[in-house]
Parts: sequence; structure tokens; C-alpha cells
Amino acid sequence: LILALSVYARAAPRKTGGARFEIDAGRILLHVQIDTPSGPRTAIAWFNMGMAKPIVTEALAREIGLNEAGALALRVAGQTLTAPSAEITIGDGGFGHPSFAHLFAPRQVELMLPASMLRGYVLTLDYPARAFMLQSTQIARPTGVAIPLAINPQTGIAAIAAEIAGRRENVVIDAGVGYSWMRGDLGDTLLQSDPSLLRASGAVGQSNSNMVDFDLEKRGRLLRTPLALVGANPRLELGAVGFLATAPLLGALAEKITGDIFWGGFARAASTIDGEPVAGWLGANALQPFVLTIDYLNAVSYWRRAAPALRGENDQPALTIVRRQGDYLIGGFARDNAQGGDMAIGDRI
Repeated sequence: LILALSVYARAAPRKTGGARFEIDAGRILLHVQIDTPSGPRTAIAWFNMGMAKPIVTEALAREIGLNEAGALALRVAGQTLTAPSAEITIGDGGFGHPSFAHLFAPRQVELMLPASMLRGYVLTLDYPARAFMLQSTQIARPTGVAIPLAINPQTGIAAIAAEIAGRRENVVIDAGVGYSWMRGDLGDTLLQSDPSLLRASGAVGQSNSNMVDFDLEKRGRLLRTPLALVGANPRLELGAVGFLATAPLLGALAEKITGDIFWGGFARAASTIDGEPVAGWLGANALQPFVLTIDYLNAVSYWRRAAPALRGENDQPALTIVRRQGDYLIGGFARDNAQGGDMAIGDRI
């Protein structure tokens, strides 16, 4: 895990405006001010562009009175963002609601800030500078390649047209995750055409940052494939980018009965492009070389490369790790016919 995280800390960020953010397993964490009955205080918020509703811990909900139909008000990057209690999920953890302690311990993350709270703003994420900037209006055209977006008006989730290994697909821009993922059936198709795209059988390193004890990661396949964003002329080449092609969440047999629970729900929360649903998302491993501006008002993004492409993010022992009740366990060996020696699945690390 230390090896996987260290690639984000090699270059000292330059000074710039806006709020400073931290990187934890590729995810963006912000220090925000929240209003409480006893006055404003600072809290750590996870910025997640791939989820529809804010999530707050039960303790924070009690503190700010959300259970009594109150509202969430927070300040970040010079702007005040609000959400009524009816639009907020109270309590992290549980099906469909990520557990903050599972992902971030020992950090005390208290809320998740989704893109739906930014729909009236222009957002700039300067990864090299670790800067999060918000404007209520666009003062000047940002520098970089302009690429149109499809933004779901209810959720704020933004999708973009891409070319993955020569295939036209739609993907979500998701700074809330550390690694790019794609549907398992798309991974099947790509590997049938070019088996050399496969890097590992099972999530490792940054692609394993959820550490969930489901087949989704444990039996997923790690690919490195050419990626380009095709809404611009000329198109924007991102080079070879790593993707985790997920396995069925509850196993192949269950998915035949229930359908694709994971990607089906995600696709409904995003917008289609030319009638086609999203095939995955672009996480921090694809986004971190850029200063990325998302103009939610005009549904356009701007991409300016400011750092070299990420390499070596998965250079570590070929283990898939799961986290269970505070312990880190071996969930699998991420190579075909890998021998664990004295290690076995279920061993505590």
C-alpha cells in the first residue's frame, strides 16, 4: 500500500489559488468548514464526482441537525455550498454507501462532497499543485484542450467520449477514485482482440484501493490500454492508461439472475452520449497529469497537461488486498498460477 501511494507524493506542489487538497490512495480529500449549532468548524470531506448525493456520518448529521430536516452548509475554495436534508444520505457504510473508515482510516472523514453540489460552478482541479478552485462564473476561457461533456442534470455526473484501444466508448470523469475502471464485458472484448493488454488477474496497487472482499476487485483483470479523448479536434491522446476490468460483484451466477448490479446503477446515474451508456470511469491515474477544468454551466471540460503521465503505480507484490474489520488480509494472488510460498489467501498482513 505504501508503494502504491508514494507515486502521488514525488513532486512538491506549486503554489496557486483555491483550497489545497490531499491525496489518499488517489482520492481527493478537502478540509472544509461546516456550520454547526455551536459555530463553524473544520471537517475532512471526500470529493467524489461519481456519486449522486452527499453522504454524512450519523454523528455529523446529529451535530448539525439533519435528522430534524436541517441543511448541510459547507465552505470551500471561497464558495458556500448547501444541500437540504432530503438530498443527503445519512450514514456511511452499507450497500451502495462507502464506509469512510474502511477507505480512509486512521483519517476521520466525515462527509462526501459529490459533483451534484457543484452544478452551478466552474471547477478546476490542479493535480500537480493539489489545488481545488471554484468559480460561480467563468471569468476567462481556461487554457487547455476543450472537450464537451454530457452532464446528468440531477446527479452532476459528467461523461466524456473516449477511444479505448480503438473502440469508441463513453466514460465518466471521476476524481473521487484512485484508478480507472471499466465494465467487465468491455474488458473481455478488448482482451479477445489483444491479449497483450492484460497486466494482472486481480486488482493490485492503486487499482485495489477499495479493498472490498468481493469478486469485483479480487477477480477483476488489470489492463493497460491506449486511451484518447475524442470530443476535441485534434483529439487528446492520454497514452497507455491502466484500467481495472471488474468481475461480477456477487459472482457470475448471481449476475445472470440479477443483471449487472454495479455498472447498471452507475450507468443510470450518468448521462448517455449519442444514446450510449457509460463503459467505465477515468480515475486519478488518468487525471493526475492534468490541470482539469469542468465548466458545469456550459458542459465543457478543459485539459492542460502539467506533469508526466503516471507510471509504475502498480509496481508492487502481486497481491490483491482486502480490508476486513480493521485488518488487511490477502484476498488473492494477482497472477495466473502464482505461488504464495508461505502466504495463503486470508492471511493477515
